Amino acid sequence: MKVEDILSSGLVNTDTEIVIGTSEKRTYCKKRWFSETILKCKQKEVEKFTWQDNNMVFISLKKEGEKT
Repeated sequence: MKVEDILSSGLVNTDTEIVIGTSEKRTYCKKRWFSETILKCKQKEVEKFTWQDNNMVFISLKKEGEKT
């Protein structure tokens, strides 16, 4: 799964706050989905993600080179 799959899943709207991190760097960015920083991550592979009912999505990216 890629970040763009989550962004287009229906869980995310214009008010959703996206938090993206890795195992090495807990929080890479914390923004709305349409921010340039989030959009740059669209093609990155996701290790796991969670959605909270306060309209937040937390995404943990796979390490570079890690198999899908």
